[in-house]
Amino acid sequence: MAKNITLFPVLTKQRLKDIFTVPIPILKYTRGGVIHQLTIEDPYSPISSINDEKGYWNADEYDLYFEWNITYKNTSWLYDYNNWEYACACNNAKIGLALSWYSSDSRRRNTIPLTTLVNDSDMLHPVNSKIHFDIAELRGEVGFSLIMYISEAGTPKDEERHFANIPGTILGTIETFTICLDGNGSFFTICEVNKPGQPLWDVEYNLDDPSSDQFSDCVAINLNRAHKKYPLVKRDSGMFCQQLLIEIMGNSIATIIEMVRAFEKDDNFDCLSDFEEGSVAQALSYFKEKLLWDFSNPITVSHSARLYIEKNIRDYENNRV
Repeated sequence: MAKNITLFPVLTKQRLKDIFTVPIPILKYTRGGVIHQLTIEDPYSPISSINDEKGYWNADEYDLYFEWNITYKNTSWLYDYNNWEYACACNNAKIGLALSWYSSDSRRRNTIPLTTLVNDSDMLHPVNSKIHFDIAELRGEVGFSLIMYISEAGTPKDEERHFANIPGTILGTIETFTICLDGNGSFFTICEVNKPGQPLWDVEYNLDDPSSDQFSDCVAINLNRAHKKYPLVKRDSGMFCQQLLIEIMGNSIATIIEMVRAFEKDDNFDCLSDFEEGSVAQALSYFKEKLLWDFSNPITVSHSARLYIEKNIRDYENNRV
């Protein structure tokens, strides 16, 4: 593989860590006029999925808020030609910070300027970036890059002529990560139905072929508004019981797994070795191979599902802002 060669100084991620502090981004969405937070699963892995512990969020129906609260200091190093380890711009140029993103599934990309870096020595500066994406603007795997670039050219001194000085030139990539917005991000679509005389909840799966059935289209939990105990599963009700919702979700996903086991007539789940993107089989493969759920029998499946869901909802509540 060819190695990129630049004719001007570019900072590595390791150098940039001495200047920038970049926490995990915050993702949110709007439902019913209220903003809800999403959780990023495995934020330090190359590709992370997102979870909505309420089970509502999906790219086709909801927007997405992206917040990244970054801090930086010691930016005078970037302009000091004597500081050869960090210098990358002439003394009166301006360096900008931007978020670049690319969604291959929606065939869209953009670079959004966030701020111009203040040229000083040891002051700590916050950058509170908030970006709103419309419904269906992002799909599939979306790559994000936090970059540093020349936002305004300067007038270089003789000893600064080797620095980049063309606006838009990238001086370094501070952080990159990719999130998957479809498929494994959330367990279920949760629907509200009105069915007098029927149970409080049902799990729905119109099974045809697990390797091609789309999880988001075929699988859902129906919560019955007509049931007298409905307030127990309604999040904004004073009677809401989080543990009951955990049990419903755990039982539902265990039911789906056992439906696939019975359909395939195969305890080894061979359908998990060949599947389409976003399918039920892909979701089950993720649970089994990535999350290490025990698929040995219905009891171990139920235990694995409820344990995982309970832990993730508890972590979400503990980290809620």
